[in-house]
Amino acid sequence: MTASQLDQAIQRSFDGELTEAECAELRAVLKSDPSARSLYFEYAGLQQALVYRLCRFNSIETAKSLARDRLRVQRRRSTRIAMIAAAVVMMGIGITLRLILVSPTPAVAILASAYGSQFAVEHADPTAEAKEGELKVGTTVHLAQGVVEVKLRNGTMGIVVAPAIFNLQSENRLLLQQGTAWFRVSKEGYGFQVVTPEMTVTDLGTEFGVLSHPNTGDEIHVFSGRVIAQSLNALHTKETITSGQACLCDPVGRFQTIRIRGEDFLLKLPEHSDANLIANGNFEAGNFPANNRYGLPSSAALLPFWSFGNNIAVALNDNTGHLGYGENGSTIVSSTADVQVGFRDVTAGQPAADEVTIRQNFTTIPGVKYVVGFEIGACFYNANTVEITASVCDGAGPGGWVVLGRIVEQRSYSAGNGYKAPVRFTFTARSHLTSLAFTETSADTYASDPVIDNISVKVANE
Repeated sequence: MTASQLDQAIQRSFDGELTEAECAELRAVLKSDPSARSLYFEYAGLQQALVYRLCRFNSIETAKSLARDRLRVQRRRSTRIAMIAAAVVMMGIGITLRLILVSPTPAVAILASAYGSQFAVEHADPTAEAKEGELKVGTTVHLAQGVVEVKLRNGTMGIVVAPAIFNLQSENRLLLQQGTAWFRVSKEGYGFQVVTPEMTVTDLGTEFGVLSHPNTGDEIHVFSGRVIAQSLNALHTKETITSGQACLCDPVGRFQTIRIRGEDFLLKLPEHSDANLIANGNFEAGNFPANNRYGLPSSAALLPFWSFGNNIAVALNDNTGHLGYGENGSTIVSSTADVQVGFRDVTAGQPAADEVTIRQNFTTIPGVKYVVGFEIGACFYNANTVEITASVCDGAGPGGWVVLGRIVEQRSYSAGNGYKAPVRFTFTARSHLTSLAFTETSADTYASDPVIDNISVKVANE
């Protein structure tokens, strides 16, 4: 029963106009609602006064006076209802203003990614509203492929290379569960901490890098300033590490001095400007490898966007500074004469596939035809034949792949060192995620290496 209906029911009850059902309903309301009973008693008193006065003074003025009293009660009732309604409205306005003026949990960092990066962002509160690229306290980023940039609100910034998992525990503290990360700490970010499974690194005004990967000890590399490194393992050793120094945290919690390796970290997001669906297909997006016989072992910073086996090498110049892949001036170069990737297995017989494979996932449109292109060369120091198998598969996980296209390319010792003409083959995508892999499948890889460069995947023009 509404307030207006209650008011009318009480008046009609004194006038004897209620039906039996309406009387029963009014009694139920009066029994359960104290404010309804109070209103009823007001009207009852007025009714008694009205009867008393009309019995003693049968005059028009007396009737008018009683009518005014009854009207006054009604106005008081209306005023009370209006005040309650106004209070409800004000509460609504207050809640609305609070929603408008009190912003949700603010972002503590902004996330940017390089072309070809594949990652998932998991917020601590899945129901909380967050704009694309915003990271809040408690946000976890799972970086499966590529490179991301993290800019904290205090001005500190970092570059993280896949595979990586990190969590923002606060504006001044980042948990790096796995990954390769470089940080430049702002003055406002002094005291910024990076926590890995094996150590806590506290900034004292620095530029530093952290490596944390399964099956290896965590590393800290300091490029300027200094940090305090605290082991989380058994001995809980604490060390101050200064500019130009690097340390490895061993399993028992001691810090061992190692060579500082700036080449293991990226300092900015790689660029991508052409129509190639493959990121870093020319192997130029990472750090340039130093002079070395047959190149340097691949790393996240040397070969970003690619996953790779332990026997994949990245080369620009040989150990004498001569351009190309090889040694002592006996080198080969691709058509672009720049960074190349070699499949460098030094054992006799066929190499283990996972040791000599590079792979990258990329996005496609189902039903669209694409063309894969690459260059293959060979560097021989033994009379054998090298072989590369290029495979395109639907999906992104072992056991679920369906081969969409494959080509096997060989080069024999008799053909001599160097590159052959570019290779191309086509496939038609089945889903939005496709994988391209290159694997050395030579029968014997000893003292002979296949080399590749300039990989591309583009829409076929038919």
